Amino acid sequence: SFPKAVRNPAGYLRADGATFAQNTFPDLYRALGNTNKLPDLSRTDIGITAWFPSDQIPSGWLAFDDIRGRVTESTYPELYRLLVAKYGSIANVPQAEDRFIRNAANGLAVGQTQGDAIRNITGKIDSGNQSNEQLFDTAIPEGAFGIDKARKNWTYDGDGSGNNRPSAITFDASRVVPTADENRPKALVLKLCIKAADTLGEAV
Repeated sequence: SFPKAVRNPAGYLRADGATFAQNTFPDLYRALGNTNKLPDLSRTDIGITAWFPSDQIPSGWLAFDDIRGRVTESTYPELYRLLVAKYGSIANVPQAEDRFIRNAANGLAVGQTQGDAIRNITGKIDSGNQSNEQLFDTAIPEGAFGIDKARKNWTYDGDGSGNNRPSAITFDASRVVPTADENRPKALVLKLCIKAADTLGEAV
């Protein structure tokens, strides 16, 4: 190994997985088992991601959502090349934001983002007409939560003749289940970070 300041020491080739001309280095070719491909001993941890249980990010790491603002060809060259090769530019790297992370499989590609959604539910409720709400007449008992209260939640389309059908029945799921402004499972919030720099010392 050499200090980083020594770029091309005489008589050596960088062990980076490249190939070389067999007739230029015949002894090396034989020493490698009759192959002209150099071993790759370069760092392989640049670009890995990890979740941290603290806002104190270790040296060599960046918050994933800081990539666009902090990763340049001069500051983090290896990570820059890795991401630009995948996304075309640093500006195209997707933000993690408050998203859950999914594995790339079943048609989902690395770097793809998805909006929130719920599985579609279809069906039909036949509530009769305004003068004969037979479904609720038989299903809802009289009293505090009876027919009269249920009908107050109905809105109607039509001319008020009494035969037009309800256009909407309002409901409030928060009365029976926990609700929020998003769909989510139980979650633990951690800090997603990406390895941006080599922190294994001065030797290369």
